[in-house]
Amino acid sequence: MVNNFGEQYKICAIDTKKRKTALRYARKLKQRVDLIRHTYAIKIGLISIIDNGLSIINELKKITKLPIICDLKIADVPHIAADISEKVYAAGADGIVIQGFVGKEVIKHIKARTPYLHIYLVSEMSHNAGGYTSEHLEDFCKMAKDFQLEGIIGPGERPERIQLIKNSVKDGVNDKTKIIAVGIANKNEEDEAIKHGADLIMEGREYQRLLDKQDVKKLLGQIGIYAGVAFILSLLLTILLPDAIKKIAEPPLVNIFVSTSMTMTGVVIGFLKGDARI
Repeated sequence: MVNNFGEQYKICAIDTKKRKTALRYARKLKQRVDLIRHTYAIKIGLISIIDNGLSIINELKKITKLPIICDLKIADVPHIAADISEKVYAAGADGIVIQGFVGKEVIKHIKARTPYLHIYLVSEMSHNAGGYTSEHLEDFCKMAKDFQLEGIIGPGERPERIQLIKNSVKDGVNDKTKIIAVGIANKNEEDEAIKHGADLIMEGREYQRLLDKQDVKKLLGQIGIYAGVAFILSLLLTILLPDAIKKIAEPPLVNIFVSTSMTMTGVVIGFLKGDARI
């Protein structure tokens, strides 16, 4: 399904605690042209920054060459919120996530202190029907529109809320603010969110699944090579040295070895072609 923002319609969420894991995912993403060409930015969560420090921001940026959004969900008084924004901007961040309920003063302070840092505003959370903030959705949408914020975040699993955000934020004149759907659990929810107005889809688990699957394919490829070599050697030995083989092992064992090698090779080749599943 074509979205409203073009080919780059996904934000890759990297929320791992370990630096090594976060950087590994970033390197693998960089190698996957089929994934990175659809990726608008990298989102790094609070837990990653707490465990690894602000330096992780620039490290991810250098590897992926993508904008970095710090999902800190800022919920503090204006001058503290602006202090935090300055810190992450100095560390290489391109955007920051704030809670909508903090109000206009926080947005003004952040814009004044870090005018080039993009602000993404949370309209409501993706759990428990959005919590108490869901009652003020229209107010948050108005703030995002009035300040021409870079993005507003809504619950992707509730497409009717995405539709309400679109109706409030998009007017055909000032459509700068992007609608970001989070909490997506499957492809159907992603399609519905886009259908109802989402410009960007923020995902973490699906990216990790695809990148981890790449490792499995690589491992199976290596196994397939070894199995194929074993099969060829067993054939050569059976043809060239039949008497020696008979002395080493009983014919049934040789047959089992050959058939097993052939089966493993076939399964691995089938998986790598996409004809088999694990």
